[in-house]
Amino acid sequence: MGKRKKINSINCEEALERMFDYIDSALAGKSGTELEHHIETCRGCMKKLDFQLRLKKRLVKIKPVSVSKNFANRLNIILEKQTA
Repeated sequence: MGKRKKINSINCEEALERMFDYIDSALAGKSGTELEHHIETCRGCMKKLDFQLRLKKRLVKIKPVSVSKNFANRLNIILEKQTA
């Protein structure tokens, strides 16, 4: 008989922190296994994951919009002020 590895339980907050990496296939190993186990047992997080997956599918279908150089420059100035 083989030994079964114990899967650590994570809470919803930890699951949400890992969810986007999981969606982007950037979460592997123990962290991914723990998230999958949590999703299987937590209906709330399962719904959030489902929503995020559906949202991502829709967002990738949106075509980029061209904006004027002036608008892009003004937006960059505003964003720089926000992060300063």
